[in-house]
Amino acid sequence: MEHFRIVLDYHQPYQITDYLKITFKNAGHILGSAFVEIEIKIKNQWKTLIFSGDLGMTDRLIIKPLEFQKMGRLYLRVHIRKQET
Repeated sequence: MEHFRIVLDYHQPYQITDYLKITFKNAGHILGSAFVEIEIKIKNQWKTLIFSGDLGMTDRLIIKPLEFQKMGRLYLRVHIRKQET
């Protein structure tokens, strides 16, 4: 079986179909982290969804800040750690 890989840079839109495209952007969480901006065309109008596992902060010395913009929906994977007392 052949293996293949598609390399996408940040901010490089990738058209999957005529009505679906994705773009990876900096999540600002850890070095190399990204969120995916999903654009879906519904009834000739583009809607934007954001999906991410983690989002970062803006005051880090070596990590670029989160690159958010206007969106229709935001979906996050949430992990809550119980603090030991």
